[in-house]
Amino acid sequence: MRPGLRSTRGRAAWALVGLVAAACGTQDGNGVDNSEPAEVIRAAGDALGQARSFRVEGSFRNSEGTFTYRSTVSRRGEATVFDVVSGGRRGRFESRTIGNRVYVQGRLFWELYYGDSPTVPAEVGDGWGVLTFDAPTAPASTPFGRGRCLVAGYPRDSLRPGGLGQVGDRRGVVVIDTGGRPGSWPSRLVVAGKGKPYPLAEEQTGPQTPGGGDSPTCPGGSKSDGSTRDSRTRWSGFNDRIAPLQIPAAAVDVIAVLARPG
Repeated sequence: MRPGLRSTRGRAAWALVGLVAAACGTQDGNGVDNSEPAEVIRAAGDALGQARSFRVEGSFRNSEGTFTYRSTVSRRGEATVFDVVSGGRRGRFESRTIGNRVYVQGRLFWELYYGDSPTVPAEVGDGWGVLTFDAPTAPASTPFGRGRCLVAGYPRDSLRPGGLGQVGDRRGVVVIDTGGRPGSWPSRLVVAGKGKPYPLAEEQTGPQTPGGGDSPTCPGGSKSDGSTRDSRTRWSGFNDRIAPLQIPAAAVDVIAVLARPG
């Protein structure tokens, strides 16, 4: 998983990865098919960062359960819905990330990630809880931040050309990441070969390496147990008009609840 996008206690499923693409050719392209892998990644990150908005959907499994998610990302922030299967339980939770605040609604989230502090699930219940940090800890919640994190997650020395691919009716270039870094995994990323070089899909192709943590570009990461598998992500809807991101009218201050003595 990419730096700053991996699951954390309190930012549980802010993690993204991708989908397989079949080989095929490009024509009337944007030049990425003639570029080195690192240049393709840089172009994809720049294109993503300049978008007004886009949608992301995907799924992954880890030691905590199976997660399926749908996100809308705009310059104001990110809204995500997660469907979760964990320990025989099924549930859904929703998150909204705006600046240095992460709002979450869904009892299952608080039970999974704050179960060692039962006061939190009890007080938040089925309403909204908010986690407030000293500085923005989810920089990937805007297009600009997502673009930077995409580039940071693909260091030059682990990249290989993967030929040509296709996602739906869009053709593109495949970049292989060999992984091996703490918290990362091998993957295939497809970048559009025509029009803006947006990332289209990514697929995990091997086991995750345990470890990882914060990065200067994408803070908010934590060490991973190396259990993430079957991770897939797909991007779409670039520059679509989306509904304004709404801040919940009322939310329990989870940091304050945790700070109480006893």
